[in-house]
Amino acid sequence: MYGAASLVLGFLALILFCACINVPVAMLSLFFGMVQIIGYKDKLLAGFGIALSVASIILMIVAILIFTSIHIDLGSLSPNGFGSGTDSYEEYFEQYFNNLEDGSF
Repeated sequence: MYGAASLVLGFLALILFCACINVPVAMLSLFFGMVQIIGYKDKLLAGFGIALSVASIILMIVAILIFTSIHIDLGSLSPNGFGSGTDSYEEYFEQYFNNLEDGSF
């Protein structure tokens, strides 16, 4: 019973990782999975639920790191910040990709 709840909540946490609201759902999934593993014989569903919960938390951390690094890179293109000043967006992206090719970040 708790294993099935852990599995369902694990799938839900994996789906919600992009919105960064997966942590409470993943914690519930981990809790139900541990209850199932400690107290009952059937451990398969609980194991999958725990694995999905851990995967959703890891994916959320990776997504946050990727999005913040992209934001920092784009913000460093101009002293006035991205999208401000007299330069156009095309010039910003051209400078960004040239810097990527040169490795000057």
